[in-house]
Amino acid sequence: METNKTENPCKKLVVTHGDYHSQNIIVQKDSKLKILDWSNINICDFREDLGFTTVILSIGAKRNLASTIASSYEQISGTKVENLEYFMILANIFNMIRFYSCIKNPEITNETEDTINFFKSIKEYPLFLVELVENTCDIELHQIWDYFTINGKDEIR
Repeated sequence: METNKTENPCKKLVVTHGDYHSQNIIVQKDSKLKILDWSNINICDFREDLGFTTVILSIGAKRNLASTIASSYEQISGTKVENLEYFMILANIFNMIRFYSCIKNPEITNETEDTINFFKSIKEYPLFLVELVENTCDIELHQIWDYFTINGKDEIR
C-alpha cells in the first residue's frame, strides 16, 4: 500500500461523492440524472470515488469491472486512470471496517439498523472484498473465509 501511495500521487483534487452507486442516482421526468446523498462529500483524488464505485458495481456484476470503468471514465473525461486497484483496496478496507462494525459494534462507524441488516444479509459483499484484496495484494485471508463457514455451511454468524 505504501509503495502504491508514493508511486501514484494525486495529480488533481476534485469534489468526490464518497458513496457513488446506482441507488444514489435518480432519473427525473425530463430524463436528467440527479445524484443524492452527499453526506460523504470530500475533496480528494478522483480515483477514490472510482475505486468505491468499481467495488460496488463489481459486486453486483460478480466480476471485477475495474478495466471497464477506468476505460469509460477515460473516454468521458479525457483523464488517464492509473492504479485503480489501489483505490479499490482503500474502499475495501473502509467497507471491511464497516462490516466488522455492523457485526461486532455498530457504534464504531455509527451504522444504522438498515445498514446493519444490509451487511448481515449479503455474505457475497465481504467475501468479494476479501477476494479482491487477496488477488490484488497476493495474500491469503483464510481467517475471514473461515468465519463464513460454520458447520460446513456458508453463512454469517
